[in-house]
Amino acid sequence: MLSCFATSKPFGVIDERSADFGRILRWFIVIFCQLLIFVSNASANSSCQDGVVKFADATSPLRIGNCIDWLFDSDSLLNIEQVLAGQAGPFLHSATVAPNLGFQDGRFWFRFRLRNDNSSEQKLYLSLGNPLVDMAKIYRLEERGIVRELGASGVLVPGQKKQVSDRDVTFALVIPAHSDSQYVVQATAIQQSYLPTLRDAEGWQRHQLFEYLAFGLYFGVIVVMALYNFILFFVVRDKTYLWYVGSITFFHGFCFVGLLGATNHFFWPDSPLWAQRQLSASAPLGLFFTVLFADSFLKISEQSIAFARTMKVLLSLVLLQFFVAAVWFDVLIVKIGFVAQVSALSVVMSVAIPNALKGSRSARLFLLAWACLIVGGLAFSFAQFGFYQHSFITQNGVLFGSAAEVVLLSFALGDKINAMRDEKEMAQQKAIESANQRALIESELLAANAVQETLLPPRDMSSGVEIATYYMVAERVGGDWYWHTHDVKNRIFYFYIGDVTGHGVPSALLTGVICGAVASMETEYAAADVSVEPAARLLHTAEVINDVVRKTGARSDRWVSMCLIALDEKTGKLTTVNAGHPFPMVWRSSTGSLESLVSSGPLMGNLGASFTFKEDFLESGDFVMVYTDGY
Repeated sequence: MLSCFATSKPFGVIDERSADFGRILRWFIVIFCQLLIFVSNASANSSCQDGVVKFADATSPLRIGNCIDWLFDSDSLLNIEQVLAGQAGPFLHSATVAPNLGFQDGRFWFRFRLRNDNSSEQKLYLSLGNPLVDMAKIYRLEERGIVRELGASGVLVPGQKKQVSDRDVTFALVIPAHSDSQYVVQATAIQQSYLPTLRDAEGWQRHQLFEYLAFGLYFGVIVVMALYNFILFFVVRDKTYLWYVGSITFFHGFCFVGLLGATNHFFWPDSPLWAQRQLSASAPLGLFFTVLFADSFLKISEQSIAFARTMKVLLSLVLLQFFVAAVWFDVLIVKIGFVAQVSALSVVMSVAIPNALKGSRSARLFLLAWACLIVGGLAFSFAQFGFYQHSFITQNGVLFGSAAEVVLLSFALGDKINAMRDEKEMAQQKAIESANQRALIESELLAANAVQETLLPPRDMSSGVEIATYYMVAERVGGDWYWHTHDVKNRIFYFYIGDVTGHGVPSALLTGVICGAVASMETEYAAADVSVEPAARLLHTAEVINDVVRKTGARSDRWVSMCLIALDEKTGKLTTVNAGHPFPMVWRSSTGSLESLVSSGPLMGNLGASFTFKEDFLESGDFVMVYTDGY
């Protein structure tokens, strides 16, 4: 009796995020152990006495592995006569119902005796329990040393030439009444694991019914799930679903069913060469799509550059094995491909397990689905290796586990649609919020632009000076600003132009502060009703603006360049104060020449800044151009 237990706490899983995954792990261990307990007690009848199988009082099926003698020819060179003559050495008695020599290329021989104590002949069916045998023949030893070949079967035997058409290697034996017959079986294979089983006609029919039912259900699940995910691919346009269709078709379909000989039996019974190669070709192709699916589903390549490169190398090796195996069958190719496949799955699991422990829903669903496949695969493999006797569950464990995995992962992909929908709704909500924020910002910028327009002087102004301006900001608002006013009483025209460092709203706000300072000073001068020299007024204005900028703009690294100009309309005297601004340009109409009014001073916003003025004269028809570094 095999016994197992599960601890009350998950192994090493102590944080809250991993608690449910720990419960899944515990259930997996419990189910697997209970399955082993079940199959370890599921023994078929075996009636063996003195090396003779007695069929008179036996109930089908009979496991006769412990009633046989066997020998192994690794070179596959001996024929039946040489074996019976003892040239291969003595036969060894099998101590188990499932003799297993492991992964060895060669010819396995075994012999057994059947005794029929009934008064009528019995028709029995002998199945070898290894559907991947390349070639098998059965001989009966008759009187006077005559050896009679009863028939052949195996992967390399066309279906119409097999003695019995079955997914397993099966022979029909007719045992005469009250007879004791001896048989010898020759089986050439790579995997030398066997479960010789005898069934009577009724047991054989019942066994066939069970198998057709199991394979029919499995094929139905495979076809439905493949179509389901194929339709989802066209709906959501996500390659994850397409990769999974390939995985279902080749990995779960041709590969797993091929392990049980069903593809050779149902799909291409009369194509022996392809029947031999299809498993070694479908396995890497199926794994290719499975790894692509796992990479897309778990985002393995996004984990690190090393994972991405490793996946590319392994996928290349697996795909190369498919092309080679499709045209050339060899044991070495199978072994190399097995290493590449195990390596690829190891990379997948090395990402899935840590992500599942961290709380990834996709990784947990992925591992749960693979746990079902692993349980079924191990149940089948352990029986193949002779740890316990086969039952209907263990013989079809791969199918059960594979079907469960396909359904679970299909549900997981369906859940992915819900996740994608939630992500889409969140993205739409964020887009709406962003649009609302942009609309709010746009309205605020429009308001700021309207406010900045009020900071500019009116276009109509009666004086002896003709004014032409062009104003455009780099953004919606900016730091370029100008102003002009006319002292009507003294017939003096004042013009101010400035440029705040930087762009956008912060610079525009500082222009408002400067405009307010200039407007306040003009109000003060108008209220004083006294005559002030233009040079003194410009210097005073420059000092006030410098102090304002120092106390406001300089705190945010904003400084101002300005040019302050006064033009006496009576005398034509032009007075300028420059604070780090580009020099004004003068067009002399009398000479047709362009001159620069060179004057310099510090940027406004500096503590203790000192400014000077420069005087020049204009004649009627002269032009003065002032500008910023923009428009």
